[in-house]
Amino acid sequence: MDNAAALHPLTAVRTARGWTLDRMAREIGVKRNTVWRWENGRMPRPEDWKRIETATGVTGAELAAWESHRAGAAA
Repeated sequence: MDNAAALHPLTAVRTARGWTLDRMAREIGVKRNTVWRWENGRMPRPEDWKRIETATGVTGAELAAWESHRAGAAA
């Protein structure tokens, strides 16, 4: 897996936009620590998916697919 593929989808969007964790958190409406946890492997709750999609364009399906791919690569 190359570095681009290894990036969490939220990390990829955040860095492409030049956003800090604080900015991403404000845009989504959560705390900075929450974004950090998501970017470091914790799956967002389904009730957060709509806010994530609205702020970033990343869908719940994309998050789930990335998580599935990551879990498969670790096995």
